[in-house]
Amino acid sequence: MEYNFSFFIIAAAMVFSGISKAGFGSGASFAGASLLSIFIDPAVALGITLPLFMLADVVALPPFWNKWSWPTAKPIVLGSLPGVVLGVFLYRSADADLFWVLLGLISLAFVSYQVLQIVGVFSSTPRKLSPRIGALVGTRADFLVLEKLFFILTYAMLLIIGIKLLWDGLSG
Repeated sequence: MEYNFSFFIIAAAMVFSGISKAGFGSGASFAGASLLSIFIDPAVALGITLPLFMLADVVALPPFWNKWSWPTAKPIVLGSLPGVVLGVFLYRSADADLFWVLLGLISLAFVSYQVLQIVGVFSSTPRKLSPRIGALVGTRADFLVLEKLFFILTYAMLLIIGIKLLWDGLSG
């Protein structure tokens, strides 16, 4: 194996995705696929990252086993099946330009949604914390600064990557 610039970009993208997914539980973990698709074929980038994300989900699942409501989970699982079928069809029939455009649009849509949520266009329902969790969060609040910085960098990177991918895909 040759350890060239591409290898280190791939490694950095996967470390970033792992930190985002496992460390912060963030939906921004897909940014690794977007970053990879700048340097390698987007279908290959998705083929590398998506199975790793699925493996991470499988590894994280045991603590939650049998703690969900099947009546609640059933429509989610069944509703995801058409998306999986459409994804397989798209993966087999699309060219790199279409993948670049789609990844660019998803990246920009993700950043737009996050910004709109921050400015109050979308609101999430606040959850009440127990005193024990409140004490834990209060004693560990110093990590919030790093988390904010991480997400600012993530959104800035996604914005730049999204524009680049759209440019590459549309200029074909």
